[in-house]
Amino acid sequence: SVINKIKEEYQDDKFYKRIVFHGLQPSNEVYNKMREATLFVLPTYSEGFPLVIMEAMACGCPIITTPVGAIKEMLTYNGEVEGYLVPPRNVEKLKETIIYCLEHKNEISQKASMAQEKVYTTYTMEIVMRQLVNIWIS
Repeated sequence: SVINKIKEEYQDDKFYKRIVFHGLQPSNEVYNKMREATLFVLPTYSEGFPLVIMEAMACGCPIITTPVGAIKEMLTYNGEVEGYLVPPRNVEKLKETIIYCLEHKNEISQKASMAQEKVYTTYTMEIVMRQLVNIWIS
């Protein structure tokens, strides 16, 4: 399995002991884990509008991801990207960014708070439905 390969490859890395693999969990547990997590990392190659990014934002979890699909726009609030973007397939930059984030907890916490604010001012069901109704009416 992928998890076993990761465990074998990185068990001697100084940050490895801080990584926890939880496996399949019910949604409420996933949200609880996101709220408690130090980082949410999604090194994806292709996406459209990934709901998991919004879920992490709503949980106030600092985010590291790639700028594919709508991700950069999702994380941009008041002209600032409220997360950390790394080029797709750039493992070294991903590693550097994870280390940077683990060493700058105040900064990542501020970005996570702003991302959370964006979700609740832009992506709530009430706001999105109002926008859809206005589009349909026009």
